[in-house]
Amino acid sequence: MPFQIDDHGSNGSRAYLTDIDNDRCTGFIVIRQKEFEKELALYPEWDAMQDIEAEFSEFASWIKGEVYGYVVADGDEDVDSCWGFYGDIAYVTARAKEAAEYIARERFINEEPLDVAEVLATNE
Repeated sequence: MPFQIDDHGSNGSRAYLTDIDNDRCTGFIVIRQKEFEKELALYPEWDAMQDIEAEFSEFASWIKGEVYGYVVADGDEDVDSCWGFYGDIAYVTARAKEAAEYIARERFINEEPLDVAEVLATNE
């Protein structure tokens, strides 16, 4: 499957799937026959094109710099963090809020205060 990468330097980059007739094609995504047969034997309902598109979507997010993480902090102390989210910042924000709320509940039960306002404010 052919793809193209447009690199605009500091203005950003993007990657997208294209067609074979595109004369600006940057590269190709391939699946080796042996790997294709192995996956199909393990998962008869496997959709190779869907898998390729999902993996390429993650690659395109990386190209665009859409790689995120979050830190839940209590003052100067980092109490939780998670990195390596690709693509959807709204998803990361929701996970950060869940983590902050969970930690706040756990600390409340254990009578340890946690200032989650800063975490929530920086992830909105």
